[in-house]
Amino acid sequence: MLAVLGLLTWQALVPHGPVDRLDATLRDAVQSARDGGPGRLPGVETLAQLLSDIGDTLVSVPLLLAAAVAAAVLARRRRLRWWVPAVIAPAALVVLMGTVVPGKVLVARPGPDGERVVPGGWGWFPSGHTATASVCLGTGLLLLLPYILRPVLRRVLVGLLALVLLGVGAGLVWCNFHWVSDVVASWCLAGTVWWCAAVAQLRLLRRRPD
Repeated sequence: MLAVLGLLTWQALVPHGPVDRLDATLRDAVQSARDGGPGRLPGVETLAQLLSDIGDTLVSVPLLLAAAVAAAVLARRRRLRWWVPAVIAPAALVVLMGTVVPGKVLVARPGPDGERVVPGGWGWFPSGHTATASVCLGTGLLLLLPYILRPVLRRVLVGLLALVLLGVGAGLVWCNFHWVSDVVASWCLAGTVWWCAAVAQLRLLRRRPD
């Protein structure tokens, strides 16, 4: 995931590179569909906008914090280290803000609608909404998984998470808010955060409570 993220970051800095050209081709195809038959179906534009808005910090961050509180309560009931979720959730947010915002400023990639980045302004790479939704919702579910005992329910929740995150990315591309590679880069970043959070949670919960 880090290798793909590094590759996409490098390509975002190279104007008219292969990824840039692929992004432009996909953007044109999506916008053609948006202006044609599929885009005229009732509710498509509204659905895409709603999915995009899941990545807003006012939506995703409270969900992560709520999941962390619930996980802490469940951990305390099972005599596990209740403070583990209270450490992992803020750490995930710190990584999120400490990578996405600097990345947007340093890469300064123009948007798919041709809008340029003013000096010192935020670019479009990586996608902040995709990263926020992915890191917050994914980490929140990760914190709760040890306390969900039914395998079927675990699989259902993981599947629903995947569909929601795919929907967020698709909505952003459909509304022409982001390039496809912006979205993919944020998924790679989120996957790295999930892996680190999973390792930390597994090691900490295995220890005896303080």
